[in-house]
Amino acid sequence: EIQVTEEGSRLHIQSGLTTILFDRKTGLPYSYSVGKDTLMQGGMQFNFWRAPTDNDKGWGVPQKMKLWETEGQNFSVSAFEYTKLNDNCLRIESNLLFHTTKTKANLVFMIDGEGAMTVEATLDIPSDNPNLPRIGLAFDIHNSLKDIHWYGRGPHESYSDRYTSAAVGRYQTTIDKWVTPYVRPQENGNRTDIRTIRFSNSCDEQLVITSLGDRNISVGAWPYTLETLKTTTHNHLLEKGKAITINIDGAQMGVGGDNSWGMPVHDKYQLKPGKWSFSFELRN
Repeated sequence: EIQVTEEGSRLHIQSGLTTILFDRKTGLPYSYSVGKDTLMQGGMQFNFWRAPTDNDKGWGVPQKMKLWETEGQNFSVSAFEYTKLNDNCLRIESNLLFHTTKTKANLVFMIDGEGAMTVEATLDIPSDNPNLPRIGLAFDIHNSLKDIHWYGRGPHESYSDRYTSAAVGRYQTTIDKWVTPYVRPQENGNRTDIRTIRFSNSCDEQLVITSLGDRNISVGAWPYTLETLKTTTHNHLLEKGKAITINIDGAQMGVGGDNSWGMPVHDKYQLKPGKWSFSFELRN
């Protein structure tokens, strides 16, 4: 049976050995723990930005799409409510309003008696906004979860306009080999068409993310933060963070490459304002 208690601004959910904390101030999960081990930490948040690639800089993405860089943290919660549908099912719904772009986001979380949590995110982005680099959610996981197994495109990175050499299959690697070591740090390590992906360690601890619905998710992972990627000048200077950064994207703009000094990403691989949705399940 799922137990729910309110502790200040936090909603404490206990389902078997799984503990999930929600932050009512953000409308999003704050942590996901199994027993004494906190697997997801630091809070989930929307992410609309990526560390600009060489091609991005060539056609001015950091200037043209700049307002999306910090918009993921620039919001307020317009509604937050939870309902216990039965002893083994809890439904949480939150509505967010992003202040600069007036984007509205609706999130529905379903938590079952085994501690699995599904996430359904729907966004309505007004048409007077610029295109976006990405539409997704980001969070940190414990840095011991370095072993990665996935069913999707691989083994190397892939993007919406660069994936035909990455066949759909089952692959495994470690976080250090998952990333692509470009000389100048930038967006890297994305995998498209992810059906399911598992981050684990030698102690049998794991966090499993599974795509739901008609649209497969993309997943990126780094042993450092997005801020580190944005500000470090050379790959050998990258400093690992205290956690592994995970990006779960409903969509990400293509990377282009016709040239790197002015040609934009082809129009069909750009993300335009409008209605977007994606969903996934998170479980241990």
